[in-house]
Amino acid sequence: MGLEAILEAIRQSGTDRVRAIEEHARAEVAQVIAQAEREAAAIRQEAREAASVTMAADQARIVHRASLEAMHIVSEAEQQIVEQALDHVRTQLAGLRASADYPDVLRDLLTEALAALQGSLLEGEPAHLSADPRDRALLERILRDLGLEPVVRYELDTWGGVRVTDSEDRVVVDNTLESRLAMATPLLRRYLPRLLRQDAEDSPALPPLDRRSSAR
Repeated sequence: MGLEAILEAIRQSGTDRVRAIEEHARAEVAQVIAQAEREAAAIRQEAREAASVTMAADQARIVHRASLEAMHIVSEAEQQIVEQALDHVRTQLAGLRASADYPDVLRDLLTEALAALQGSLLEGEPAHLSADPRDRALLERILRDLGLEPVVRYELDTWGGVRVTDSEDRVVVDNTLESRLAMATPLLRRYLPRLLRQDAEDSPALPPLDRRSSAR
């Protein structure tokens, strides 16, 4: 082989080597770019998922907070209605003495109180009864009708009813209207909201109650 042919072969070999190196470099660059694109896509997907989780958590927090606020508003509204109802009851009881039903109410309160005290009295011991002076004429008539002769003191200032004790005040049965309402109030506060919710399910709206101050 002549010198020129050898030189040409060397040049061709160098050219092929350079071309191979270039192609390998281009392939590596393409692989790096493809990997970078895959990693970038994965990062974008993770970012979207993280944002979605964050949005879902934020939405859940907002919904939970709104639910708590709604429950608080409903509870406050229920308590306001309950207080209005109790005020209405107080007003009615405070004026009960002037109603036509009061004689029967006083008679029932008296007989109930005496029955509750009866087991605590000694044989022959009279009941001691306290009442409001405004009930004197009515109470004396009721006692005559019942054939009873307790010791009576007109010393109470009450909406109505009586208080009875034994001779030494060891046992006290307070059957005044105020006492009966005080005993019933915790139960009313507990169960009136349930009745309100039940009424709300059965009817579109509840009639408003006027707020009135209690009288004594």
